[in-house]
Amino acid sequence: MVTRIDAVHLTCICVAVFTLLIGCGKQPATKLDNDRKVIIGYLPISAHLPGAVAEEIQAFEDLRVDVEFRVYSTSNALLSAVSSGEVDAATTVAVSPVAGRIYAELEQGLDPSIQIVSFSRTTQKQPFDSVFVAPDSAIHDLEQLAGKRVAVFPGTTAQSILSYYLKETHGIHEDAVHYHMLPPTVQVARLRDGDVDALFTYETVRTAAEFGGMRQIHGSVIASVLEGAPYGCSVVNSSFARQKEQVAQAFVEALDRGILAIRQDEALARQVLQNRLGESSEIASLCNLEFRHTSEEIRGEQQLRVLREFLAILVDAGDLKGMVTVESMLWKMSN
Repeated sequence: MVTRIDAVHLTCICVAVFTLLIGCGKQPATKLDNDRKVIIGYLPISAHLPGAVAEEIQAFEDLRVDVEFRVYSTSNALLSAVSSGEVDAATTVAVSPVAGRIYAELEQGLDPSIQIVSFSRTTQKQPFDSVFVAPDSAIHDLEQLAGKRVAVFPGTTAQSILSYYLKETHGIHEDAVHYHMLPPTVQVARLRDGDVDALFTYETVRTAAEFGGMRQIHGSVIASVLEGAPYGCSVVNSSFARQKEQVAQAFVEALDRGILAIRQDEALARQVLQNRLGESSEIASLCNLEFRHTSEEIRGEQQLRVLREFLAILVDAGDLKGMVTVESMLWKMSN
């Protein structure tokens, strides 16, 4: 019988295997020429699921897209890779650094090097993130995080969004918290061992923390900042999208198929989490599946409004130097 703590250890091992599994990628039965190849970057978290499901249901192969997956440790590193053309697209990256890069490029009179083709929706009912402490911790609410060591996902976005919320709700300034950027594979163990006092984490580590007996002191910080926030997104390199538009469109369509398949067949999505992404059966069956809008849905009036609201919050938080129009951020595909 697997204990709760053993399951967490197993989860951490499986998350590490995640990188190897997806990095290799499933090759199409027939090797395609380089004109149909797309190099796709991803982060080792469950937000990559649409890409993994698209691969599982052979959406890339059906649309004659030859894919190569490459893993990155932070949104910032992945974003730089897409912007430079090191990779052609990314299945999941934080909206904040995307908006920041586009703003900087527009300020320099440059066309955006990256554009969004899909983004997420984070709600309190279906949280993608939460804050945890050890079961015997004296910390019971966010107000007590002042002066404490808090683990966050590597990069700038997780720290920025938590810092903004702490300042807005409890008057706690960023420099009053000792942030530790830790990879998801070690977050729960470091919290349990007392190396950090609290953990702000994403799925599937969020569920692993719950399953391992860690105590939640706050639900979704992202949704607390803005209900339905478009926290994560999928992007394409703008030059790639212009020069190989048909291939880029095929990639986006395959990703859309993966998004819709997750909604239509939750059992399949959870099976992919377990078999293709290396999650334990317990975590795969319990975790929240991130909701992602398709490339068509992000152009809806409500989705655009929420994106504008989120960008305004990022400006207010100081994470974005100036407002960016949503029109400059979204890729305009040919009909």
